[in-house]
Amino acid sequence: MRGKRAQPQRARAARDHLQAMVVGKPVSLRRITSDRYGRTVGELFVGGMNVQQAMVASRHAQILWKYASQCPWTR
Repeated sequence: MRGKRAQPQRARAARDHLQAMVVGKPVSLRRITSDRYGRTVGELFVGGMNVQQAMVASRHAQILWKYASQCPWTR
């Protein structure tokens, strides 16, 4: 929410939209791989809905094409 290219209003809207989708609901994670630091890279699901895909569809997130090959739904 800070920085030269920050858009705080859009960031808050995205945060609120994400919270509405996941807070208090059971979630599942499909692990795709791990990054160079050993962190899990995966897809988050709520009730069978792909959260990343829903965020992109609602225009609260954008696909970073540099990493898109890891997620089948971006093809």
